[in-house]
Amino acid sequence: TQCLWLFHQFRKAMNPTLPAGLCRVATVILLLNPGISFGQQYQPAPVDSLWTLSALMDAVRSSNASLRAARLDVAALEARIDQVSSWADPTVMVGYQPYPLLTARGVQRTQWRIEQPIPYPGTLGLHGHVASLNAQAAGHDADALEADLQMQVKQAYYEIHRLQKHESRVSAFQLQLKQLAEDAATHYAVGHGSQEDILNAQLQSNVLAQSLLALKARLRTATETLARLINRPPIGSFPVRIHIEVPPLPSADESVILDVALKRRPESGALTAAATRADANIALARRAFRPEFGLNLTFYDIGRHDALSMATGRDAVAIGISVKVPLQRGRLNAQLEESRLRRDRIRALHDDFETTLRTRIADLLGRLRDEARQMELYEEVLLPQANTARQAVLSAFATGNAEFPELLDAEERLYTLGLGFEDAVARYLNASAALERAVGVTSLAELQ
Repeated sequence: TQCLWLFHQFRKAMNPTLPAGLCRVATVILLLNPGISFGQQYQPAPVDSLWTLSALMDAVRSSNASLRAARLDVAALEARIDQVSSWADPTVMVGYQPYPLLTARGVQRTQWRIEQPIPYPGTLGLHGHVASLNAQAAGHDADALEADLQMQVKQAYYEIHRLQKHESRVSAFQLQLKQLAEDAATHYAVGHGSQEDILNAQLQSNVLAQSLLALKARLRTATETLARLINRPPIGSFPVRIHIEVPPLPSADESVILDVALKRRPESGALTAAATRADANIALARRAFRPEFGLNLTFYDIGRHDALSMATGRDAVAIGISVKVPLQRGRLNAQLEESRLRRDRIRALHDDFETTLRTRIADLLGRLRDEARQMELYEEVLLPQANTARQAVLSAFATGNAEFPELLDAEERLYTLGLGFEDAVARYLNASAALERAVGVTSLAELQ
């Protein structure tokens, strides 16, 4: 095949009108040249280090667009801390009198005034504290989004692993059916069996070919989901074969796992920050009952004018203090009540989070145990028994003591049980990814 391909490429590149014999001689010379290697185009592509699960986790952390937007939102909220904790800018006012006011000392032409608002002591610090807590809560929300994205990456990765395992088993079964069809044809040629046996094997092989097409389509979808999560262009097909070590069941008690989850989950940190922020907002609502102050300085520009020597008022200066009196007690009480209700809401959300987390962990642990028993049943009972039955039928078929449909059923039963085992492994892996997300750990090994 390589010789024929090279012959056509060489003839096309040189001159299509050259004699074919001359081109063949040149082709042989090229192939005999040890400096030229044509095997590379048939070798599998080198393994891209990006496609390991740990590298995919890093890729999500560094490249996912929605996560990057969430981190930028946190940075924007952190930039608000200095804004709300700083004093307001002073106000400068200039007054001009088109009809000057005549004083005993001269004509008053303009007034120059500067005023600085002064909040009640401690108010600006509370505003900065609230802004800092807003940024903390947003940071925990971004961490929760990262954990969700990483769980989606794991599940897409495990789905690709399941589909690749199915693809391998379907291809192997297809080869087995081809051999069975040849055996059925041999038996039919010597007067044993029937043509229906050959047709059944061929039909089953065609059904498997259709299954392979469906598997490739689902594999492409899972691969593109993974590419979207790590913000890469469309890939088409997954470049490497996945090998996954199934994690063991956690040995810790549910109460211990719940304590770990309450400490490690980003949502727990977000609720803690929200509760502290609610307390700070209550303190701010109480500070609203205190007055606010302002300090001002006014300069009066007085023009020269003939006046008595004892007259005063030349370029006068006035210093004043303003006080904002909180008289609208109904509004302030309603603001304080709103802050208290929001604090109670945070308590209710925390109770709901803890209850939901407890039931979620219990459910996932139960699913893990069930799937672990399923895998054990497949590995230790069902698959060995099906393989033994297949070997017995195969031996009986070789000696003429079994019919072809029995052999086909035995092969199909072993194939179906193999797919069931891969599905059980995939369900276990998905449940483990969900439990890792629920507890806030990167691996179940941390719970051992």
